[in-house]
Amino acid sequence: MTDEPLQGPVPVILNPEGVAAPIHRSVRIAAEALAVCLPASEAYDFSLGFEIGPIMHRMRFEPVEDTEGRRSELSAWVLGQAVGEVARGVRTALEEAYLFSVIATRLPVRLGDLGPMVEAARREANEWGNPRLLERLGALLTGPLTFEAELTSLQRLRNCLEHRGGIVSDRDAAGAGRLVLTLPRLAIMHRVNGEPRELRPNIPLAEGENELWAQRASMEVAFDLGERIALTPDQLGGVFLGCFFLAADILERLPRPPEPIPEGA
Repeated sequence: MTDEPLQGPVPVILNPEGVAAPIHRSVRIAAEALAVCLPASEAYDFSLGFEIGPIMHRMRFEPVEDTEGRRSELSAWVLGQAVGEVARGVRTALEEAYLFSVIATRLPVRLGDLGPMVEAARREANEWGNPRLLERLGALLTGPLTFEAELTSLQRLRNCLEHRGGIVSDRDAAGAGRLVLTLPRLAIMHRVNGEPRELRPNIPLAEGENELWAQRASMEVAFDLGERIALTPDQLGGVFLGCFFLAADILERLPRPPEPIPEGA
C-alpha cells in the first residue's frame, strides 16, 4: 500500500435512472395518498365531534355545521398535497438531470476536481428558478426540452391549491382569465381517408385502415376565476401519466458519458 494520492482521471459511473427516480417516487406517493385519503374523506361523518391528544390533555373538536363545505376543503387540501408532491418530484428530477449532465459533459475528471464540480452543480441547480434551470439544462442535453409551459402550469396549480384553498384567483390565472393545466399525453393515431386522426374510444377503425401509431400530444384542463379546482380520477391519472412522460423526455435527452479510460492507459 502507498500513502501517495491518486493521480489522473478517476472512473465515474452515472446512472440515468436516478434522474427519473424522484418523479416515479413522487407519483407513487401522491397516487397512494389520494387512493387512501379521498375515500376516507367521503365516508367520514363531519357532523360528529372528536377528541385527539394525550390522555391528560385531550383536545375536543366540536361538530361542524357545513359538513359538505368542510369535506370539500379537506379534499382540496389532500389534492394540494398530492399535486405538490409530484411538482417537487419534477423539480428534483430537473436538478438531478442538471447534475448528471454537468458531470457527463466534463468527463474525464481528476479526483480533486470531482467534489467541487458536484457541489457547484448542486448549488446552482438548487438556487435557480425553473426558467433558468431549464435554460441551462437545455444547453447540456442532446435536444431541447419542450415542457416549460407544462411545468409552469403545474406550479400554478400547486400554488392555488396550497395557498388559496383551490379557489382560482387572478394571480393563478396570470392575467389570462382562467388557470389552464397543460400536460403531455400520448395520442394513438390512425388514418381516415389518408388523413391522420386521433383514435377515440368506441370509434371503430375505418375499413381498410389498420395502421396505428403513437405520438405526443397535450392535455388541457381549465378552471375559471373563482372556481374551486376539482379533478376527476381520469384527470388525476392524466397528471401522473404526464409526469412520467416528462421523466421519459428528460432521460431521452441526457448526454452520454464518454467510455471509461481503461486502467493503465
